[in-house]
Amino acid sequence: MRKISFFASFFPFFCFTIGYIACHMLLHTDEIILENVIGKTLQESIAILSHSNLNVRLLHEREDSVLPEGTVLDQIPKPFQHVKPNQSIFVTVSKKASPLEVPDFTGQSEKEIIIRAEKLGIDLTTITISHSTPQGRCIAQTPIAGSLFEKNQHMTIYCSSGNKQQVIIPSFIDKPLKDVEQAIKKTFASLEIFHLSYVDDNHTCDSCIVIDQRPQPGSLVYDDKPLTIQLQVMPQASDHHQTQTEENNNANEEPITQLDIV
Repeated sequence: MRKISFFASFFPFFCFTIGYIACHMLLHTDEIILENVIGKTLQESIAILSHSNLNVRLLHEREDSVLPEGTVLDQIPKPFQHVKPNQSIFVTVSKKASPLEVPDFTGQSEKEIIIRAEKLGIDLTTITISHSTPQGRCIAQTPIAGSLFEKNQHMTIYCSSGNKQQVIIPSFIDKPLKDVEQAIKKTFASLEIFHLSYVDDNHTCDSCIVIDQRPQPGSLVYDDKPLTIQLQVMPQASDHHQTQTEENNNANEEPITQLDIV
């Protein structure tokens, strides 16, 4: 009786094990290494994966202005993983970016335009030009407002630099320092004086003449910022030399000009 009871309790487990092994042998299929289809067209991907008895499912479309439309950007499961035949492979493909209508930036500040352009995916270049419009305001743009263009397309805006003007630096060389100082008082510039040789504390520069300058004569600068002109000077050697120099200067001297606006 004990033997019969033992076999009676063991028989269901034995049958289950035999059935499981049989089902596994009948239904088991070898796994496949998933090929990489990223970068291929959707049509090519379907052909490749169908050859391995895999099903392609379109999961998502993503805008891309560089790749051709229908290019596979991603796949799930990832490439080279083990998958089973007839398994679904989900892909994300590219699509053309929707054209944008060019916004009207005129009158807006450069800072506002930069922030807005980044949100719209616009590649922006700013050019500043002198204009009566307040500094930093957009006065023109290309492409014009209302035209259509794609994301990441280049756009140029022209912003006002205010009323600043270019100024030509005149030549102060061979001019008496006191005359140069008098002329500079009426401008936006200031002077920084350097003596060619040592002078004592009692020196007054009354007899000094300019022998070099920075910026160089003819340089162009803007009048919207303070300008320091550096002058190298030296005192005239003697009264006789001074008289002779003054006579030469009087014969060929041109008056010291103001900082001329271009």
